[in-house]
Amino acid sequence: MNSVSAKSYKTARCILHSKDRFLLAVHHHAKAPSRGKWGLPGGHTESGEQLENTVRRELTEELKIQVGCLHAVGDYPHNDRWHRVYGAEYHGQIQSFDQKELQEIGWHSLERVFELRECNQLHAGWEYAAICAYVKILNPVELT
Repeated sequence: MNSVSAKSYKTARCILHSKDRFLLAVHHHAKAPSRGKWGLPGGHTESGEQLENTVRRELTEELKIQVGCLHAVGDYPHNDRWHRVYGAEYHGQIQSFDQKELQEIGWHSLERVFELRECNQLHAGWEYAAICAYVKILNPVELT
């Protein structure tokens, strides 16, 4: 994992889930090592923009959707910058997506996301860990 000292956020991302599936996207603008790999929807923060607002704006721009409650999942480093990850339920249909930004979208089971990680097909490499952290937020284990 990269060593990142100060928290300077490059992007805000969102784990969208519906039942037992999680939405991943292949972004067009990914650099060579990440080209064609699956990642979380979301994108770059604009100057002075709150990270939650970044996620909401990017979901509207990329997927033409709006979500309700966002759960903060965590901060993840990639390419010497921090990326804030949120999670949200989404049970509607995604009718279309911005094909200038996204090459492909797909709903995947947790097992499939694990397989993508094992085959080095995840954009940042931490998407599976972030999804697992989000699942724990949704289903906390009761302490005895």
